Amino acid sequence: MNIVLFEESELGDCSSEVVVVGRRAEHLLGVVRVSVGDPLRVGIFEGKIGSALVKVVADDHLIVGNFNFTKEPISPWVDVILAAPRPRMLNRVLQGLSSMGARRILIVRSEKVEKSFLHSPLLKEEKLNHITELGLEQGGLTIRPEVHIYDCPRRFFSADLPSLYESSQRKICAHPRAVAGLSDLEGSFGAAGVDACPLVALGPEGGWTEKELELFKKNGFHLVNVGERILRVEVAVPYILAQLQLLLTLSKKP
Repeated sequence: MNIVLFEESELGDCSSEVVVVGRRAEHLLGVVRVSVGDPLRVGIFEGKIGSALVKVVADDHLIVGNFNFTKEPISPWVDVILAAPRPRMLNRVLQGLSSMGARRILIVRSEKVEKSFLHSPLLKEEKLNHITELGLEQGGLTIRPEVHIYDCPRRFFSADLPSLYESSQRKICAHPRAVAGLSDLEGSFGAAGVDACPLVALGPEGGWTEKELELFKKNGFHLVNVGERILRVEVAVPYILAQLQLLLTLSKKP
């Protein structure tokens, strides 16, 4: 836990003291092993980042006060289309995307994804909030990603995707048999403007179907190959996003 997150309603004002119980208290007491007077990095969901002090430590709770929020939230930087992974992978992938600063996560049932994957209890709102909160705590972030679920591939490509994104947005579809690499897009990424969130489509472990690839191209996506290796979803996500962030950094240089 690299940041302790609070709902704005918990805080009142910065002179307030907050009793922390439940999962947060268990982690701070049992893992971090805080003591009275210890500083904490804290944040408000969807809001600022700052500091606070541990005022009281008890067996099952602690009291935190002296809140001081001085830093603006770290802005999300990427949108991701994700072919619904197996439920056992879903938790790790969503936590990872949350910790890496995803703005939107669009979970899609592609043709190679079993329908049952989208009936996982992990996709219920309460579970999604918990998973993304764990990711934010890991990344030291405060802005929770939007998670949208699309059960009909045909409607997603024909209606949902075009309505969500501008034609000028930088869009990438990862595909192991594509000819171009991410580095080939450096010039066009710089020209597209550095402020627009890129949109990255990551397929199932078997890859997108040829029909789906054609639909991505029709919607303005660049098909890119990010390496010769075929990776599991939870490995492919940080592997691709790290390369993309480096590309964006380079495109901002004069």
